Amino acid sequence: MTRWEILEKAKEVLEGKYGNGDIRRIRLKEDYHPVQAVVNAILKNEDYKSKEIEKHKESIRKLGEE
Repeated sequence: MTRWEILEKAKEVLEGKYGNGDIRRIRLKEDYHPVQAVVNAILKNEDYKSKEIEKHKESIRKLGEE
């Protein structure tokens, strides 16, 4: 999954397309953590290089390789 795909899913999360809580986690599957990190950064009005994203950097890198 590319950064742009993660961003698109994050926008959809903010629009409510993936539900909340465990429902969101189930629907996003392996994409949950990187997408949620971007959602959190957006809600905190932070840059994508935020600490929250850095926590999931390895997951994002792996998704980009697939």
